[in-house]
This record gives sequence, C-alpha cells and structure tokens, in this order.
Amino acid sequence: MKSKRPYLITIIVLIIGFLAYKVVQLYKWYNTLGVLPKISFKKIDKNNLILDLIIVLDNPKGFSLSITRPNIRLYLNNSLLTSSDYSSKKVKILPFAKTEIHYEISIPITTTLIKEIATAGVTTVDQLRAGNSELKLGLNLETHAHFEVWGIPNTYVEKTNI
Repeated sequence: MKSKRPYLITIIVLIIGFLAYKVVQLYKWYNTLGVLPKISFKKIDKNNLILDLIIVLDNPKGFSLSITRPNIRLYLNNSLLTSSDYSSKKVKILPFAKTEIHYEISIPITTTLIKEIATAGVTTVDQLRAGNSELKLGLNLETHAHFEVWGIPNTYVEKTNI
C-alpha cells in the first residue's frame, strides 16, 4: 500500500492542477468575451414599453462553450427598470463566432420614465404614441448581463442609448 501512495498523491495533484488551469482559462475568456446589447423600441402594450433586446456574444477564442442564458437587468439613473426572467436554458457559443440571444423586454411605464421620455421632446412622445419602431427615446440605459459558466458567475455592464 505504501508503494501506491506516491502515485495517488501525484494523480490528486495533477487533477487539482488541471482544474486550476481550467478556472484560470475561464477567467481569461470572461475578460476577452465581447458582450454588446442592441436595444430598440418595439411598441406600447397596456402600461408597458416593449423593447427588442439582442445580446451579441463575440467569442474570440478557438473553443466552444455552453453558458446559462444571460439574465438581463436594465437600469435608468441607477434605478432598476426591469429584468428578464431567469432561465436555466443553455446557450452554445461557437469558437471565433458571434452568438445572438433575443429577448422581448417589458418596462412598466412609471412617472419617472415618463419624465425621462418627456425631456426628449414632444416629437418623441408623438412618435411613441404612433408606434414608430425607428424611434430614439433618448434614454441612457445600463444593461447588465449576468450568466454562469461551470458555476462561476460573471456580470457584464454596457451603457446603451435607446
């Protein structure tokens, strides 16, 4: 039994080293992954603004990876407007490719939101009522994309104007 002990220790050290290497690679990948939100106004439904949101994940590395579908949160002036529903679905990110993840986000129309839109001008409000999909609301939103790979969470923050 004593003669097998050095082999067992060597195997354990190699496994721990391999796992540590994988974690370091994941953190490097997190730092190089490009996350770009594209948001556009879609329509008004009841008392909600409906936005089309596409999260583009640009993988510059030569390997494929599956992540949990990002949970999206939209902030206006450091105040949470809305968030997407949590999903445990996996999204496959291909090597050296851009992956698009589509969302339809609903933002409740509040007095704060109305004030922000009103500062964009009367024309914007009129176009909003008309359902103009090319409309720019003049809102500076912060998009937070939260997701996990191998149980390690990460958050990307991008500022977007819609």
